[in-house]
Amino acid sequence: MKLIERYKLWLKQNRGLTIILTMIAVFFLLALVSNANAADRTITCDPPTQRADSTPLTPAEIANYEWWVDGQMDGTSTACQYVLSRPDGSYNVQAKTVDTGGRVSVASPAVNFTLTTANPNPPTNLR
Repeated sequence: MKLIERYKLWLKQNRGLTIILTMIAVFFLLALVSNANAADRTITCDPPTQRADSTPLTPAEIANYEWWVDGQMDGTSTACQYVLSRPDGSYNVQAKTVDTGGRVSVASPAVNFTLTTANPNPPTNLR
């Protein structure tokens, strides 16, 4: 049996796997294209020193921070900073504090960040 015939037979026998592998490749390419014009912005904050009832909150009692972008949780960090990596545009960002007991604060006030990828520099040394 020729190689091409064996390949066609394998494709026929493994049609489901072929479809899944094709879909993975397409999603991977879409992810690359969607981040082609992505910009990054490091967002920082001051950790809270009190709980909602005004009792002290020590740094050791803070487990992490949840970062919310346009109303959707985007990620977490253990430091009060987060790298917002998105395509060019305007985004509303909020943060929540999570203590070591799993209690979550209300969201911080939303702050709007505009991300813009800079234009490239022109060529140099024209002759």
